[in-house]
Amino acid sequence: MLPETSLEESIATGKKVEAILRSFPEVVSVARMTGSAEGSEHVHPVNHSRYSIALVPREERNRGFAELTEAMRTKLDQIPGLAYIFEQPIANRLAEMLTGAEGTLSVKLFGPDLRFVVYEMRIRFRAPARLGERLDIRTRVERSSGYHVVFHQEATRAADAATIATADVDVVSLDPNGNLQELPESLSAIWTAGS
Repeated sequence: MLPETSLEESIATGKKVEAILRSFPEVVSVARMTGSAEGSEHVHPVNHSRYSIALVPREERNRGFAELTEAMRTKLDQIPGLAYIFEQPIANRLAEMLTGAEGTLSVKLFGPDLRFVVYEMRIRFRAPARLGERLDIRTRVERSSGYHVVFHQEATRAADAATIATADVDVVSLDPNGNLQELPESLSAIWTAGS
């Protein structure tokens, strides 16, 4: 929902989402939390809702996670202004605990005034994507050294996991004057450990 969404509108939309999710026979229950207190472990504005969806055991379902969430997306896409992701609760919690930031991919930089610039990108298109298709983008550090980092990205179609495109993105670190600047050792160590 948009940042200016009121609590009342957010609750009304949340009820629509709950009804859609509960309409699936694989869903046992749906719990929603809209916004949160400032002192909370997870601070969210009123335009943000989290849903915990309990499913029947996998052996009792005809559809797997990908097929079920694709069916849910088809119905949820009918709600104007709704942006959403499906993820496992433990993955979300671990990402937030480790980074102190919300999201699957978070980069927090500390230290001198760092600026990063993309100086080269190589994209290899593998298959066409159509307007409205859901794509998943995965990013990893391919290599880093000195002032240079190469990220490898893969775009896959959510419906069938087909690879749409791959890319290598070369990024350099610059100082405030626009000159090449060595990456801090702490940052290089993190990226090297993650690659």
